[in-house]
Amino acid sequence: MMDISTNFSFELSFDKVRNQAENLARGDLLLHINGDLIWCQQEEEADPARGNEIKSVVNWTWVDLLAYLAKNWSYLLFEELYPLDLHPETPLELRRIAEARWRDASLDEDQIFDEDDEVCAFEKRHNLSSGLKGLYLPSVYIVREGHLAWVCVKDDHGNETPCKHRFKFEMIKEELLRVGNQIAYHLANSTHPSAIKAVNSWQQALESTSRKLISIRSGLSNAELKAIEQFAANDNDFWEVAGHDDSEILAAARLSPGSMGVSDKKYILQRVKAVPFRSTPILDKLSDECLATIPAYHGERPFIGGYAAALWLREKLGIKQNETFDPKYWLETWGVSLDYIETDEELEALAFWGRKHGPAILINKNGVINSKTSGNRTTLAHEICHLLLDRKGSLPFADAIGGNTPEWVEKRARAFAAELLLPRDLINAYLLTHLMLTDISSQLDAVDTAIENASSHFDVSTSLIIHQLYNYRSAEFSTEVRKKIKGLHVHYARETRLA
Repeated sequence: MMDISTNFSFELSFDKVRNQAENLARGDLLLHINGDLIWCQQEEEADPARGNEIKSVVNWTWVDLLAYLAKNWSYLLFEELYPLDLHPETPLELRRIAEARWRDASLDEDQIFDEDDEVCAFEKRHNLSSGLKGLYLPSVYIVREGHLAWVCVKDDHGNETPCKHRFKFEMIKEELLRVGNQIAYHLANSTHPSAIKAVNSWQQALESTSRKLISIRSGLSNAELKAIEQFAANDNDFWEVAGHDDSEILAAARLSPGSMGVSDKKYILQRVKAVPFRSTPILDKLSDECLATIPAYHGERPFIGGYAAALWLREKLGIKQNETFDPKYWLETWGVSLDYIETDEELEALAFWGRKHGPAILINKNGVINSKTSGNRTTLAHEICHLLLDRKGSLPFADAIGGNTPEWVEKRARAFAAELLLPRDLINAYLLTHLMLTDISSQLDAVDTAIENASSHFDVSTSLIIHQLYNYRSAEFSTEVRKKIKGLHVHYARETRLA
């Protein structure tokens, strides 16, 4: 079963209204996430035998929560990309990696201030507590990721350990909609100016979301969007979202590298639109079986699910431990279209699937990784992971290696690709065999020789081999050999991020 959280709920009851001129939706509220009380009052308990504190309802005026939802509704529904082309695993890591970027001496102070404003604006749009006035409650960040959503809790006073959960997005949407409507209904007869404004803003937000869909979901700048819409002027349904809030075309635009020029983005979108829908029943069945066996979200350690899914697939397909896996053969057997493109080198590959196009993979000949057959094989193995695990979750329409794909699922796919092409048990045994045939004085040189031979024999990159050896952490190697592997891993760190 998919390890997806299921409990996100507000409890809200209002105080009796005595004067509609003063009605600001005062009442008692609790927010539950996975059985924990997140928004509540913590009071000191006089009786030590009953614990150090008790938790009670938050009694406050909730008009500001409605105003927050109204202001940010479209972003909560549609925004998936983080600012500055950053790729945190969850919303909680955004500021940390932004601050690491700002420590780069090449950035001037004005640019850092501007970028900090972008990060702050994103955080406010997605933090439910940011709109509350006169009241402190823990931050609750909600960021959509395909059919899923991250819900992350952080006590900014440092009293609690941050929590990270993934939910079905529709469930989060429906609960936010319910509590927004509940507050709006209670304020319907209020004559207080703040209440009237919040109710009107909420109604407008519900009615106007479709107008903001393309601009937010595409991830394109206003200039890029204008250029592409001029290019697509004769196609009334260019984005293919009639009755939906996403498509293969929108996803391809959103996930393409932010640095890619608009002409390259036009080219990519044209190529996606040119590929028809393909039925892939064998692949679909494999995906269902894999999801039933391997949790799609395994706590905070993405590589665990990636390794497990790769080993499951090798066994399911009857691939022996020492047998080379051919990702191209299997993708073509399953009916996935493979084609080559030439575009911005930052993009290694774009894979897509959905209502009208694909499944298909466009492999960029100009990509750094794809310049070698070993890199090409890794790219295809990487996409197999997404085809198996992510079409019903984080990536319902597309993936872009080298683009803006969510980092958590990318880490899992990188681990999957490595284990699919070269299981850790296999490369560990391969290196041990080389070491056993070598004098102790020459064992460090034997590591280099074994890696070089393995790269040729299994047709995988040196960085992938080192990554697998490092993560195996074999106790069968001598201290010197383990140090050698660790040093190589540090050296190849940049390459292993993509491999």
